[in-house]
Amino acid sequence: MRRLFAAAAAVVMMAMSVMAQTAIRANIPFDFRVGDTVLPAGTYDFDTQAYRVVRISGMDKDLAVPFSPLGRSMWMSKPAKLVFNHYGSDYFLSEVWEGNSPKGRGIPKSDYEISRAKKGPPQRIEAIPDSWRR
Repeated sequence: MRRLFAAAAAVVMMAMSVMAQTAIRANIPFDFRVGDTVLPAGTYDFDTQAYRVVRISGMDKDLAVPFSPLGRSMWMSKPAKLVFNHYGSDYFLSEVWEGNSPKGRGIPKSDYEISRAKKGPPQRIEAIPDSWRR
């Protein structure tokens, strides 16, 4: 009985470990803004499992950005994707979608992005990350 309990506990611990490792890795070929922070082009990990924040790490940066849950999509987002708003030469991270999930996370607009939006609508750029793990 103890062996069965230990085996079941190990399976639960492994499942929790896998669930906690949801991350999206993407090579972003342009500088982009997240809130008031400008991040240089490079490879970043976007972790969506933290409570009410998206953690972004890479290029010697580590940010925890609050998000607004986006309405659930009627369709599963098959590949994970990142959505950027593009105004002129500025790119702003707008949404983070996990792969195989209907859940999206919206990144709040900064005052600077709001001022850029007053001059005209953005071009929406959807990027499929290099990899994602769940």
